[in-house]
Order: sequence, then C-alpha cells, then structure tokens
Amino acid sequence: MQRGVVLDCARKWYTPDFIFSLLELMGQTKCTHLQLHFSDNEGYRIESDVCKKLVSAKHYTKHEIQQFQEFARARKITIIPEFDSPGHLRHFLTVYPQYRLSEETASMIPLAHAADVTHPDFVEHVKELLTEIMELFDASPIVHLGGDEVVDWTNLASLPSTIQEKVSSKRQVDYLNTLARFVEKQGKVARIWNDGCYREDTDCLLKPSIEIAYWTRWQAEMAPVETFLDKGHRVFNYNDNALYFVLGEAAGYNYPTIERLQAFTPQTFAQNQKLTTPPAGIYFSIWGDRPEALTQEQVLQQITPLLYELAKK
Repeated sequence: MQRGVVLDCARKWYTPDFIFSLLELMGQTKCTHLQLHFSDNEGYRIESDVCKKLVSAKHYTKHEIQQFQEFARARKITIIPEFDSPGHLRHFLTVYPQYRLSEETASMIPLAHAADVTHPDFVEHVKELLTEIMELFDASPIVHLGGDEVVDWTNLASLPSTIQEKVSSKRQVDYLNTLARFVEKQGKVARIWNDGCYREDTDCLLKPSIEIAYWTRWQAEMAPVETFLDKGHRVFNYNDNALYFVLGEAAGYNYPTIERLQAFTPQTFAQNQKLTTPPAGIYFSIWGDRPEALTQEQVLQQITPLLYELAKK
C-alpha cells in the first residue's frame, strides 16, 4: 500500500530546506510517495525551458528537483509531479489567454481558471509541458494530471450551452484519455482526481489504466468510489474529510486531529463511503488555500504528530 503526502507548493511557497525536512519526516513515518502540486491558479513553481514566462519568481530549479529526488530515493520515497489541468490554470491562462474557454471567462470567476480542451494548440502545449515534466521527474513512474474542479459543478446548467458542451463528461474524458495515452507511451502511469468523471454519463469511459485519487464526494452527482472500482481503476484514498490539512482551515475544513485519525480507517473514503478491502494507498494532503495562515515551520510542527499517527494505520 502506498502511503503518501501531497504538498501544495503552488499556492504556498516552501523553501528547498522545508522539502528536505518533509522528506526526512516522511522517511521516519514510512511514507512512500510525495506528490508535488507545483502548478495552480497562483503559480508554476518549477523551472521550465518550454514556457519560461510561466515560471513563478519563487520556484525550484531543475538542479533542486534532482536533489529532491536523490534525497527521496535514499529514503525509499518517490516524488510524483502534478500538473493540474484543464482547471486550476488561472496563472497559466494569464500567460496564454488564447486557451480560455471563451473570452467571457476572463470575467466569470468560476470559469477564469479553466482552459478549452477542444483547442488543439492547448492540448499540444500541455503535451510539451508534460514531456519536460516527465524528463525532469525521471525517477517517478507516475504523473498526476489533475482533472478536478474544472467548473463549479453546482452551476453547470446556468452556463452558456457552448461552454456546457466543452466541459461535458465526454470532452473531459476524451482530454484526460489523450493525456493518459501520451504519458503511457513514455512508460508512465497517469493519475487524476475523481470529481469530474462518471458524473452524468457513466458510459463515457476513462481508460481503466488511469489511477484515481479519490478525494471527495461533496456533490451527489459525483460518482461513488465503487463506480471507479467497477470500471477497473486502481483507487487511492485522499479522503478530504479526514486527510486534508488546509491552511487557514479554508473552505469549511478543520485541521485533522489525532483523535480523528485514530477513528479513520484506510477503507473509509470521503463522505463516509466504506469499502470491505483496503485501497491501493492513502494520501495526506497539505493545501495552501490561505498561505499566510501558517509559517512553513508551523506546518511542519503541526503535521509531524499527524503523520506519526497515520503510520500506525
């Protein structure tokens, strides 16, 4: 079973020294994977020769990424890169506004971070970035492709029909399948978030080889975890009710506690969905919604006892 940590270093910048300290803690608590969420609405935190304008002022150099991987490998930890698309791209779309869903989305806040997956140049641009990412994170057999929160699902019916068609299950699944085939040709495994798939159309099939990071089912239309298992996907438990450490306790989240983790079982998914068999792994996520809420030293201090408690699971 994989035992992982997700670090949102896109919204909150963490120094290289913090990354090394986190990896040391992960080694002590027998974690096996660190997922680096380095791209989001607020920035792109790794060096890039493909899109130099995309790179945030504070970022990790290619040399630092290699150092992270060497340090992780010595502790039997794999670093998974996550480039989240076609949502969570507001920073990307300020550099490349031609890939927005439409010109109107620049002022429509719920859509301002989403790209048009039907734009062939956008897909090719993402492939260029993924090629660079896969070469940089050469030690990882997994690439996380994102796929979450493309639009505000609760207001989907109120969107213009042209946009509804572009964010339909079929369009999103076609896009994710295209990227999955691309990374698989490079010998990698594709992983995505669960919330946008098998919603209104369970016949709109994802490639079964795509792994699922199942984090939430806050909306009834989101497919239950059993759907992904029935479709043949390997499923990982990122339970946002138990395993989300959201800075500033934003979006209604509370910091995990020892008591809550003691009550948690690996078979318990978001919204209390229970499986009879263990998942392929569990991931504890550190999200930077309110980056100034805690210093990086406070983050490390607060998560340390939580990771030790999870190690008992």
